[in-house]
Amino acid sequence: MDKILLIIYNYRMEKLLILDSNSLINRAYYALPNFSNRKGQFTGAIFGYCNMLLKLIENYKPTYIIATFDRKAPTFRKEIYDGYKATRKPMPPELAMQIQPMKEILSLMNIPILEKDGYEADDIIGTIAKKFPQQTYIVTGDKDSLQLVDDSTTVLLTRKGVTEIEEFDVAHLLETGLRPSQVIDLKSLMGDTSDNIPGVPGVGEKTARDLLLKYDTLDGVYEHIEEIKGKLKEKLENNKELAYLSYKLATINTNSPIEIDLLDATLKMPFDVKLKDKLKELELYKIIERLDFDGTSQEIVVEQVNVSTISQSDELDLLVKKIQKEKNFSISLGEDILIATSNKDAYKIQISNNLLDGMLIDYVYLALKPVFEDNAITKIVFDSKTLMRELHNYHIRLSMPYEDVLIKAYLLDANRNYKTLEDLLRSFSIESDSIAAALFSVDKQITINLKERNLYDLYENMELPLVEVLFDMETEGFRVNKEKILEISTIFKKEIEDISNQIFDCTGEVFNINSPKQLSVILFEKIGLKPGGKEAKAGHSTAVDVLQGLINDHPCISLILRYRELEKLRSTYLDGMLPNIDGDGKIRTIFKQTVTATGRLSSTEPNLQNIPVRKKEGKQIRELFIASEGRKLVCADYSQIELRLMAAFSGDESLINAFNNNEDIHALTAAKVFNIPLEMVTPDLRRQAKAVNFGIIYGISSFGLSTDLGIPIYQAKEFIDNYFRTYPKVYEYMEKLKKDAKAHGFAKTYFGRIRYIPELTMSNRNMQMFGERVAMNMPLQGSASDIIKLAMIKVHKALKDNNLKSKLIMQVHDELIIDTYEDEIEIVSKILKENMENVVSLPVKLVADLGVGDSWLEAK
Repeated sequence: MDKILLIIYNYRMEKLLILDSNSLINRAYYALPNFSNRKGQFTGAIFGYCNMLLKLIENYKPTYIIATFDRKAPTFRKEIYDGYKATRKPMPPELAMQIQPMKEILSLMNIPILEKDGYEADDIIGTIAKKFPQQTYIVTGDKDSLQLVDDSTTVLLTRKGVTEIEEFDVAHLLETGLRPSQVIDLKSLMGDTSDNIPGVPGVGEKTARDLLLKYDTLDGVYEHIEEIKGKLKEKLENNKELAYLSYKLATINTNSPIEIDLLDATLKMPFDVKLKDKLKELELYKIIERLDFDGTSQEIVVEQVNVSTISQSDELDLLVKKIQKEKNFSISLGEDILIATSNKDAYKIQISNNLLDGMLIDYVYLALKPVFEDNAITKIVFDSKTLMRELHNYHIRLSMPYEDVLIKAYLLDANRNYKTLEDLLRSFSIESDSIAAALFSVDKQITINLKERNLYDLYENMELPLVEVLFDMETEGFRVNKEKILEISTIFKKEIEDISNQIFDCTGEVFNINSPKQLSVILFEKIGLKPGGKEAKAGHSTAVDVLQGLINDHPCISLILRYRELEKLRSTYLDGMLPNIDGDGKIRTIFKQTVTATGRLSSTEPNLQNIPVRKKEGKQIRELFIASEGRKLVCADYSQIELRLMAAFSGDESLINAFNNNEDIHALTAAKVFNIPLEMVTPDLRRQAKAVNFGIIYGISSFGLSTDLGIPIYQAKEFIDNYFRTYPKVYEYMEKLKKDAKAHGFAKTYFGRIRYIPELTMSNRNMQMFGERVAMNMPLQGSASDIIKLAMIKVHKALKDNNLKSKLIMQVHDELIIDTYEDEIEIVSKILKENMENVVSLPVKLVADLGVGDSWLEAK
């Protein structure tokens, strides 16, 4: 969107904009998602208010702007009628916390804020509107203000969300059947439920309008009361005092004791850079994009590097020499190669137009190879691993030192996912004519932020070294058995076909099972099942959780769930894997380092993180992944790492001793919780204790545990209560995690990784409970992911330091796999187990279960 420009009119064209701020920010709050910044400050209503304000400035080009607010203090209306606004709900805390920041923004825009004890914003608005002769526009969602309309005052009534406004001047108001003064008369008769103005009980809007059409005013109605017949007359006579009380309550006081020099409300643009700083603090970058600020524009002349032929490469050679002299550069690859040696010196090597010959492109990369591989030159990039893959095509290695801005931004706020460098620059409000030059600025800014939040060590010693490890794993790949994939796919297709026919027989109709719309019609219209989810355009929800709630209501539901499970596995891990098999028979998944909020890695093409572990089909899929020719797979998996961390972090001695003495933690918990001798623990009791052990990590509720175990809620609650009585320090630890997260707005891992939890401050209890579960789980799951990342770095280094040919090829959750030459199995097994178990010193020992085999299944 174009920057907003202010056009100054002469005095006859001067315009005053008055903002009913409580009305506007309230409307914005309910119209928009409740965004928050990384510190947990809610900003959705502020964003909507600012957007509306900027749109008003664009459209109406005001000379002056004044903002009004209500105060909490009782007004004169409350004194004359105690029930005034008594039915209004209190302001949601998520909105209340946005009022002060909004006022700060208005102040930084030099927009005066008017508010006064004993008076409502309406009274201030009315007083200002009548005091000054300029063309005045009142922006509000409150129809009460329509009584202020006159030849110089127009009400801009917000209608739909924050985008639709209806202009009410005298002529348009008359079209609705009312003069401005009759707005008061109308409300005195019909009342107002939002303000709890009583009016005349039993008189609605239509009746009130009919009375005013005939008798003009409230006084006129009562002057002609004898002409009115029946029950209406009785209602009016019996409630005359209420009618005139309502008239007083509805009348805006246009003589409120408010003073302002209109010159102080003059709109001055561009705005001060301090406003930009405030908006950046709130992370309202979309608002920043729409504004100009004093002293912030910086023009950069981007030099064109001409390499139209190899013989004309002097400019490229000079650029390489400049980089070697400066000892640092940033680079962004796209249609062109963009390079900068500072935040002011930028260069463009144009590939899209003049480098049509592939040989020239090769030459450009060959010319740049020395600076990419120079260990004395710092490279600043957006996504180092993606750059590594690109350079790998030209046999170039991206050597340290390099700075990865995407990883830095991810560590600042793991809830945000930046897909492009442009997204990140907009988010941090970095302005430059060159993306490469902007990289310098954003890297500097984010680095400062990381150090302020004690996150830089996590970046420098964990996330950044992990990049090379992941790149080498991707490059090496994981061999798969293509023939076996085709064989199992055929088996799956046959079973899916059989299940499809069973579903058609069960429902009595052939339809597309993969179509949510068709399935919804079958289940909820034809069969008549009771919907369990919200209705959308495609019909009632047929999501997995909805179907699971209906599993006992009709025999087709379990078949549909089984169909979906098999179809997903077939499409993702069988047929879906075939196009990703390279010529050497290997799959090269792409590891994502900056996606999950907990710090765990994810993978794509294909996603190997979500293969079911315990089910038969998951085992079949693991059997497809095999060792390279002449090698074995050496696999190690952390045993119960999150439970061990819970024991270590809580300091519970009985749990710590149990783990360190290699006791069966689930059987021990069962014995303690059910108060029976260890030898009397049955497999079923152990299963129940196991569910509680792991459920505690995720903040499981009584309802959740009852669902998992198929037991009554009261019994599940008793299990959880007994557990915490057995392990009181675990309870204290979990409560402390919730308390700390609420106090600081985030949860933290053992190594300092942060996850912001804005849900903790929401008024919605379900969202609060979700936030509490995150607060309890993040320190455990996040610490577990940090530990295996450090283990990967150590294992990768040890393999290199020992000059081994074996390669680390896979990480899935708590598991590492090495494609191992047979003569290196013994040393690789030792390296893997020792580095995983000794990566961090804790009161509880970490245990890695080791396996060796020809396939992932066999090694597992």
